[in-house]
Amino acid sequence: MIQTVYVKNIEELASEVKKSDPVFFTGAKTSTVIPYTKEEVLVELGAKRIIDLSRLEKKIEQIGQSGEIYLRVSGAVTWADLREYCKSNNFLMLTSPTEENALVLSGLATSATGERSFGFGTLRDQVLALKYLNGEGELHRLHSKSHIGELVGDVDQSLLNRYQEQFNKSFRGFKNGPYPRLQSETDLLIGTEGQLGVIVQADLLVKPRFTSSFIFIELPRWEEDDQVHIELMNWAQDKRSKIVSFELIDSNSLKVLPKDEMPISSIESDLLFLEVDEQNVESLFEEIIQSVRGVVTEKVFLMDETKCHQLRMAIPRYTFERNSQMGVLKKGTDVQVSSRKFKELLALYREFSKKGIDYNLFGHFGDCHLHFNFFPNPDQQDFCDSLFDEFYKEIKKINGSPFAEHGIGLFKQKFIKQFYGESQINMFKSLKKRYDPENKFFPGGFMSIRL
Repeated sequence: MIQTVYVKNIEELASEVKKSDPVFFTGAKTSTVIPYTKEEVLVELGAKRIIDLSRLEKKIEQIGQSGEIYLRVSGAVTWADLREYCKSNNFLMLTSPTEENALVLSGLATSATGERSFGFGTLRDQVLALKYLNGEGELHRLHSKSHIGELVGDVDQSLLNRYQEQFNKSFRGFKNGPYPRLQSETDLLIGTEGQLGVIVQADLLVKPRFTSSFIFIELPRWEEDDQVHIELMNWAQDKRSKIVSFELIDSNSLKVLPKDEMPISSIESDLLFLEVDEQNVESLFEEIIQSVRGVVTEKVFLMDETKCHQLRMAIPRYTFERNSQMGVLKKGTDVQVSSRKFKELLALYREFSKKGIDYNLFGHFGDCHLHFNFFPNPDQQDFCDSLFDEFYKEIKKINGSPFAEHGIGLFKQKFIKQFYGESQINMFKSLKKRYDPENKFFPGGFMSIRL
């Protein structure tokens, strides 16, 4: 049985990291891409120990930098902790993941983005600086304003140039491409899933809090008619300065709710909703009705922040309860495409909807980044996997990013491999050799993939 070590402070963590045994880090264990309950899988990959970071001392403090407001987050701070701190100090958290029990610093390792990236950019873009421990237990600081070039090494500059050129050609502006961005110093640790070191501190941008209001739009089911969905997505693209987030909850997601918690009377409708500063509600409300054909005035309504948050938390909770009762497992996608390819993505999901497996669709609509989840019975598992095999081949054809938010981990490696070429594999090998020559950090992670 693999050994689990609990650390309470940076000194204990550094002491454990300095040991030569390959190690795997865990936090709140909320990730869906790591088999936490199957330690034998980690053993097969060569991990000798699990270092549990959930007991690290939590600390949040405000720092000022160039007129901006940053919060310095250290240790096992969760998104719920950070949300409460921001609320108490009249700040607005610019990243808002659905899973609030996850650790903030773990979110950096996977480059989680949440729903507010439409208006505020990705979590990666909100990091001013971070600190991490390397394989020798030494503390290093990385800054987002510094280019990553020197960290890669002089001999690898041509490789870095090819790598960045390929990333920017297909995935510039995406939340996350199939491989890390590698542009700023902080990109060395953001999105590399703990394979080059362990993040112990980060300075995150926040803004003065304003009162959010939510504009909801009831539409026909996307499976039957997505015309107005597409028009609304296109309408919103140049309004990121006024719209914080733009989300979708489809009819299948809503059906799990008890009748008294349904925000609309129909169980055959989708909901799109926009988070906006209440000062912009009236103008945007009117613009939606006047500018987007097919939007019915009576189907547009407002919801306050508390009620909307309760709705967002209720859907995954009731979905989990239903799945547990029925004995089904969730198998999901996490695809982002460009706005030009969004209709093609919806068409692929529409084909999924015809396969006789329960499903739902939700997510970050304005970013063209949706989560499609299958809920297969045990005898549908293999069929479900075969559908994904073909699906990701199609995603590659339309230059989509297959996993734009929650990381690759172990479960998704069989799908991600086709998105890598020689530049990506050679860069991974170079970075591991330079920053983790003993391969002690997350052995078997995506940086170990070979063509």
